[in-house]
Amino acid sequence: AAKAAGPDAMVTWLVGGFALLLIALVMVELGASRPESGGLVRWPYYSSGKLVATLIGWGIWIAYATNPPSESAAMLQYMSKYVGGIYNGTSLTGLGVLVAVAIVAVFVVINWFGVQLFANVNGVVTVAKFVVPTLTVIALFASGFHSGNYTGHGGFAPYGFSAGLSAIATAGIIYAYTGFQGPLDVSGEARNPRRDIPWAVILGLGGSMIVYLALQAVFIGVMPGHELIHGWSGINLSSPFAQLAVMLNLSWLSWVLYADAIASPAGSALTFTATTARETYAMAKNRF
Repeated sequence: AAKAAGPDAMVTWLVGGFALLLIALVMVELGASRPESGGLVRWPYYSSGKLVATLIGWGIWIAYATNPPSESAAMLQYMSKYVGGIYNGTSLTGLGVLVAVAIVAVFVVINWFGVQLFANVNGVVTVAKFVVPTLTVIALFASGFHSGNYTGHGGFAPYGFSAGLSAIATAGIIYAYTGFQGPLDVSGEARNPRRDIPWAVILGLGGSMIVYLALQAVFIGVMPGHELIHGWSGINLSSPFAQLAVMLNLSWLSWVLYADAIASPAGSALTFTATTARETYAMAKNRF
């Protein structure tokens, strides 16, 4: 986002977050008033019939089913920095595929034993997914924050405000905010869906927005001047926060970030394993 829009990336995260919030509010109303496991597949069936529900249902299922394998591959890609023989630089090796299958199997086992075990494990992972970014923001800010980065190197919007709006789609902003629908997919198992579903979705999305904005703000503020010689579009970092930590002599933080990069995708994969099961169940109820 910073490469595409410079400091205007702050606006990018705000607009993207509020756009997803508008969509989430519609879904929250459905989840609270008509809670059902796999509701994203069932609600179109009620409202628009089999054809629409078939297109939406299979589209969602394909998207969901590809998440756990891709997240497992991401875990191994980061792990390959320390473990040899699992990733050859472009794809998983044979051994890597076997390890990835084993990781996916663990997600299935956790979900097999019920929503309570899933909720407990997911709760721990969720806490970690907020703690590590918060620690990153504090550590980087304390290392030296340069407010001049927001006005120098071409100004706040060096490539125009349109670049910031385009970055919502092209810089992964929308992808980063997806996942808020998880509580909706298990709404049929909530004790008090009318109360809990809105809180779960809105707080989850709002909390994510705050974390993303804080990370973006500190990323812009601590970026060393030598990285901006060719402007924001000239930034060339493959693991941005970990590399920033090394530049700022925060080696311990880079280790924490690399460890989190290995573990963090597990949270998404675990959730999507649970929601894929609910979507499959709902598609069966639709007789698909």
